[in-house]
Amino acid sequence: MSKSKMTYLWIILAILIVLLLITLYLTFLSPFKKNIGLSPQDVSVIVGNVAPTIVSITPISNVILNSGTTKDVTVIFTAEDLNGASDLNDATASVSFTKSGEATRTSVPITGCSAGAPSGNQKTYTCTVTMQYYDGFGTWNVQVSIQDQATSTTQLSSTFDVDQLFSTSNTASISFGTVSPGQNDIISLTDTTITNNGNVIGALKVLANNLKGVTNPLELIPASNFNAAGSSQAATVCTTGTALANALSTTITSSNLPRGQSGSNTETLRYCLDVPGGISTQTYSTTAPGGIQWAINL
Repeated sequence: MSKSKMTYLWIILAILIVLLLITLYLTFLSPFKKNIGLSPQDVSVIVGNVAPTIVSITPISNVILNSGTTKDVTVIFTAEDLNGASDLNDATASVSFTKSGEATRTSVPITGCSAGAPSGNQKTYTCTVTMQYYDGFGTWNVQVSIQDQATSTTQLSSTFDVDQLFSTSNTASISFGTVSPGQNDIISLTDTTITNNGNVIGALKVLANNLKGVTNPLELIPASNFNAAGSSQAATVCTTGTALANALSTTITSSNLPRGQSGSNTETLRYCLDVPGGISTQTYSTTAPGGIQWAINL
């Protein structure tokens, strides 16, 4: 091959190498390559509000109501907000107690619950719910709730038990005035009004005892000589009343002591006496020597 042809081939090879290098540069290395055929595009993401959650409710021990008055029950719960504890709206913390057939008992917002110091994203709330002495015994539902600053609400439920409360009070003593030996169907001078200071309802029971003579305790008027009746049969106590018995608790089937607020929680008992014949003239009473008082309860 002539020298001129060799020179020509080397020139062609050099041109090809240069073209190859230019192609590689434009394909992989050029700073303008990424803009070829493209237009700028903005990208954004909005992270919305995260609703709070209630982490736990401290178990509530059995509630023992107070006779004839109110009972404050403490409820403690912990809430969490991933947006920060400050996002919890303390003023919306609340608690409610519910039971079928019963009035709902609730805490009062703001004054009913107080917030503890934040701990991370959490706060613990201590709430007070006031219950009445006549609130029904058994299992109650408790529901706690709170909102965040965006008014998203969270709730959590639990249960607790209310114990039975047997508590009654009576009016003045039972009296029959002056009677004669052998006299029958003597109605007591005043009825006994029994007030239910608890949450248990039902027929009343009278635990009667023989009346002993104040002067001569060996003489007595047997408890079985007395009848008792509730308000539904008060007018016919001598014929339809329940006979009492010495040292025994006798259910007065015609009575029914309701529960509720003052004025709706009473029952009355009326009594009838048959005086034994042949007993001496003296006072016969539970206050005589060796005498035992009567008791009325549920």
